[in-house]
Amino acid sequence: MNHQVHSMAITSLEIDKLRLLATKLQIPTINSAANAHATRDIPLPLHPALAEIWNLLESSVRWTSGANQGNEGFRERFQKDLNAKLTLGEQSQLYFKFLIQTKEEIIINGKTDIILPPLSEITEDLKLLREQSINNFYSPKISQNAETQKPTQNQPRNPEPHLNNLEV
Repeated sequence: MNHQVHSMAITSLEIDKLRLLATKLQIPTINSAANAHATRDIPLPLHPALAEIWNLLESSVRWTSGANQGNEGFRERFQKDLNAKLTLGEQSQLYFKFLIQTKEEIIINGKTDIILPPLSEITEDLKLLREQSINNFYSPKISQNAETQKPTQNQPRNPEPHLNNLEV
């Protein structure tokens, strides 16, 4: 970042002014330590199909050992907040845990009542939700007051009134 600022001949004072302006205009800013791929890891509400299966497995305590490995983190998050949000990657990980669960149930019991929608459907739904979240966050919020938009003067104002008094 310092190299870019130096080559563009922008001083740190000007950058501070730009940050202040962005704050006043409610424009999100990215500090130099921000991750360039931060939008990829936006926490999203748990997909309804995944939430349904999670609740089924948690309430019936029928997790198989293979699928239950590493669920403590998910379990803690959902116990703290029933509406906990997970990134797209975490939800994909949860999907594959459910897939392992169904395969193990079929091997052990010969059947399963877990019906998983295709991963592509879940991923597309979550991508759309992520896109909406990004658009809502980065879209400017402009509120206009009708009274402030009324013109205050009927005649154009002379920007240099002292020039009117010059003698020729």
